[in-house]
Amino acid sequence: MLLRPYAITHCIPADELEENDLAGELPQLVESLWKQLNITLMTKFVSRTPPELLGPCNEQCAFELFETNKAGQHPVCGVPGCTEEGSA
Repeated sequence: MLLRPYAITHCIPADELEENDLAGELPQLVESLWKQLNITLMTKFVSRTPPELLGPCNEQCAFELFETNKAGQHPVCGVPGCTEEGSA
């Protein structure tokens, strides 16, 4: 049996393959999952700065500076202390 997070936390193993629309039967669950999705999307960093104003991009230096390797969690261009070649 394939276990998915919702099957464990919300006990919906009867529709593991998501072949049936259960939204009408479980509106509170839908609302909760929708809220979690929107919160998750709010944490993703997306630069809206024009490329000519960004400064040098160095993904490895940014990952080291922010102590993470998760893409989208922080900027990689124009990071103080990072140059195109590495750390300043």
